[in-house]
Amino acid sequence: MSSEDKLSVLSDCSNDLDIFSSQNLNTFQEDKIVSFYLGDDSKESECHVINNLLKYWRNPDSVMRNWVKKQRNIQINISGRGGEPGNLKYYKLPFTNSWVEEIVYNGLRLGQKMFRLIIIKKSELIGNRNGSFGSSELHGQSPGVTIWGPTESERLKITEMLENNEENEAFNMSLFIQVSAGGNHSVGITIDGELVSWGGDDYRQIVDTPNGNDFVKVSAGLRFSVALRNDGTLVSWGDDRSRQVKDTPRGSDFVQISAGSNTAGALSRDGTIVIWGKDHTARSSTVLYGEDRFRLLNEKPGGSNYKYISIEDKTAFAIKKNGYLVRWGKSWGMFDLPNGKFSQISGSIKGFAASIREDGIIKVFGYSWIEATRPALFVPPKGNDFIQIAVSNKSIAALRRTGRIEVFGYDDNDVRVTKIPSYSDFIQISGRYQHFVALRKNGIIVSWGNDDFNQVSFTPIYSYH
Repeated sequence: MSSEDKLSVLSDCSNDLDIFSSQNLNTFQEDKIVSFYLGDDSKESECHVINNLLKYWRNPDSVMRNWVKKQRNIQINISGRGGEPGNLKYYKLPFTNSWVEEIVYNGLRLGQKMFRLIIIKKSELIGNRNGSFGSSELHGQSPGVTIWGPTESERLKITEMLENNEENEAFNMSLFIQVSAGGNHSVGITIDGELVSWGGDDYRQIVDTPNGNDFVKVSAGLRFSVALRNDGTLVSWGDDRSRQVKDTPRGSDFVQISAGSNTAGALSRDGTIVIWGKDHTARSSTVLYGEDRFRLLNEKPGGSNYKYISIEDKTAFAIKKNGYLVRWGKSWGMFDLPNGKFSQISGSIKGFAASIREDGIIKVFGYSWIEATRPALFVPPKGNDFIQIAVSNKSIAALRRTGRIEVFGYDDNDVRVTKIPSYSDFIQISGRYQHFVALRKNGIIVSWGNDDFNQVSFTPIYSYH
């Protein structure tokens, strides 16, 4: 920063108030404020409280894609028809209705507090990330917008920092404390106790994310999510076609939650299991397994002897306080549960499950589907230092006590999983359907797998591509 740029940030701000909280900017420390100078010779800046701006950028309406031709020989018309979302992301500045490049967002994440921006593109067509058309949606309409970005020297500086993975640790320490992967979306809890959702929003599982700063646990299901407040109460949102939102139980003594496809469960403080949502009353008649009922609500185990639950698609698991496994719902050929005492379990909609014994060893079972595909790819890694397990459609991720993640199985392209995050400081993992999310010790979220609904590319702060 040059000597003239070292002038007080606040003295150059064109706004006195933070647009999001309506608080005077003077009430915040200068290192909590970012300023954007639109134009290399601009004397005034648009100023925002960093955390509030980041929350604003979590809103799908404030992050857009460039709009590109669907077919090379067909032009995009004035209403955006003939186009679709591209790979570039632009973030909206709320005061001036200006849009900035993703590298500006990355620079903010890396700790930069002042940006002198220049015009990068004029009349750039932009649209929503899902490529949907609607009267209230941006979908490539003309005349387009102006895109701002950093100068060449600032661009080079930010790029080098990104390549060297120089995250601002002090900034990132205030990020996330828990994450959960859903069907086409994910949810996280910030250190401030707030919920953040990203990815697919086809059943308002993003826009209806509850406000508040008292959340301690969250679980993402197929198209809905459930969260636990610090007072022991529950809140659900998103898809409610099976009453998995409306029938969320009341009470203030819950300690653990699990959201499945269309069913959810919670564990009370006394160890009692509560289930709500869809009760699969149909019967499955197959050559392999015969007639098999899978009623998740009415066949849940009774008593108050449980310490952990995991609700899947048509199957559910619980771990008793003595460590032994219980299963109910559709068996998928899992008539024999593994022996031993367990600390965690996670199941796939394909009909297999993976669990961690109390001695840190992984056990995979429900082999009927695995044996019909590629059993060699599902042999668990060796070791007795595993502490968490997460299962997607076709692969399994396991977290070692050292903070490293092991992944086995195969990916969406039906080939052996080879793309694995290389960090060694993970503290939590979660998987569901076709993607995984993991949390690093510094509060950064890493996502990988299927990105059809931007559940990877729209991961807050950082994603593993």
